[in-house]
Amino acid sequence: MMNKNLVNMHKQQGFTLVELMITLVLALLISYGIAQVLISSNRSSVTSDGLSQAQETGRFAQSYLAEYIRKAGQDSIQDASITTLAFSGASVDNLNAAGSDRLAIRYVPEAPIAPATIQTCSGDNTAFDGTQVIEHHFWVDTNNNNLMCQSFDGAGVVLSAAQAIASGIEAMHVLYGYADAELTASGGQRNVSRYINRNDIPNNGAGNTDWQKVYAVRIAIMTRSLNDFTTEQRRQRYVLLDSPVYDFTDSISRQVFNTTYIIENFN
Repeated sequence: MMNKNLVNMHKQQGFTLVELMITLVLALLISYGIAQVLISSNRSSVTSDGLSQAQETGRFAQSYLAEYIRKAGQDSIQDASITTLAFSGASVDNLNAAGSDRLAIRYVPEAPIAPATIQTCSGDNTAFDGTQVIEHHFWVDTNNNNLMCQSFDGAGVVLSAAQAIASGIEAMHVLYGYADAELTASGGQRNVSRYINRNDIPNNGAGNTDWQKVYAVRIAIMTRSLNDFTTEQRRQRYVLLDSPVYDFTDSISRQVFNTTYIIENFN
């Protein structure tokens, strides 16, 4: 009877050391697998957020520029003798220090009924009588990754302070659609022959840049996430129109947007 009780007691003992080690290893493996799933999910979420930020910035910037580009070359509605070209590079250097282009859009706004003011690209109000040429400048502040704007009159007088209108923009490059045969009363065409940068636009007979034959503008913008760590660190290379190669090795999500705008510019 005693031997039987001893056998039963032996059978009721706990896990062996080997069984505990196997259980511990399995628990660690399961925990590691769950952790990897959570890390991967979090990384995907952060990457998705970064791409969304870059895409939203690009769409907003292109939409904002489009509002002004569609007015480029608009002449005075009140006075047919007052005309202007669509673009300019005369007021300031076309390129900033970091190589991104500066876009200068010219037009004569429609005079408001009252009050006699118009809004600059930065949101300021300035006096206007329906005859002045307005020139809006857009460029990238590469130190802060902002798309900037500032308004001038046709003589280069500052109408508003420089203002950031979009954050998360690293570069902007512009090509102009040039027509070798201009539309005139005696013939010609408005079909764009080639897209060239500002410095390659030919001179007209008077020795000035021949903006009169520009009938389109192509803009490339490179945007980035606002967070500096939105993806795994990797090498990224981009070319915007005729720009040199942009070469990055970091953890930032980026997007490139290319849009072509057709303008009237019948002047």
